[in-house]
Amino acid sequence: MSASKSVNLVPKTIKLVDYYGDGENARHFLFRFSDDGAGHKNPWTGVRPGEFFTLCVPGAGEAPFTFTYPPNRFGEFCALVRCMGRVSRALFELGVGACLGARGPFGRPWPLQELRGERVLIVAGGCGLAPLVMLIDELLTQNCCEKLALVYGARTHARQVLTSERERWQKQMQVFDVLETPGAEATAAKEDMPPYADKNIIPQYPLSDMKNTFFGIPLDIMPALRDAFGEPTRLLLCGPEAMMQAIAQYFVARKLPATAIWLAMERRMSSAVGLCGQCADGPIFRWDEVLGLDGDRT
Repeated sequence: MSASKSVNLVPKTIKLVDYYGDGENARHFLFRFSDDGAGHKNPWTGVRPGEFFTLCVPGAGEAPFTFTYPPNRFGEFCALVRCMGRVSRALFELGVGACLGARGPFGRPWPLQELRGERVLIVAGGCGLAPLVMLIDELLTQNCCEKLALVYGARTHARQVLTSERERWQKQMQVFDVLETPGAEATAAKEDMPPYADKNIIPQYPLSDMKNTFFGIPLDIMPALRDAFGEPTRLLLCGPEAMMQAIAQYFVARKLPATAIWLAMERRMSSAVGLCGQCADGPIFRWDEVLGLDGDRT
């Protein structure tokens, strides 16, 4: 991607349509492009899994976020946001109907073609599951993998996100929840149900009904997972960098090539157009590329 795509430098006007709580200090937001007067309801067609956009909050600045649901024909799209910085805090203070800006779409997507016919293991931690929603939905829709499994780690039940999506995915693939701290099963209060009129945008938030829950960290369950899933031929990672490094090194030691491992490195996304000197090729990197960026981690 090149900064010469000046069209991406000018924010599109969007409105905050709705949101609902989706984990501790996190919300799932629904945005809609404002009518440009020419009947163009969706200026961002063909968004690919892994691509991101920058959200511009007036008076607070902008920050990058990945799509959980890409723009539909009505110009509506979704993102999961955890309240942890100036931009996200300002966003959480806004009400439905607020006007914002958005630039995009940017970035290198997940390597869909590389995953066809493969045994694909996905490991995500915390809000790192958000950049994988579109990809998982696409892989399940296409039914193109030999096998597909997700390991999702979080500190507690309260910190888990995208419960609705995980509950839905486990009907079509293996999903393993891993919690650092045991606790009571999470349930959704009635007032937490999403109020969207169009339930095809974000499904109803269900009571927690996950079938495979373990305690510890994702690395702890890898031996048991290999018994249930087998050895993966492709590995996708997104979450805390220490977790991604540990999982990548574990499978490299088991002879999985570094070129068969991809990571989402969202911390490297800044200007979104390469002005920072780092983000033009992200946010998806192969493990061998990461080693080249940060030195030999093995």
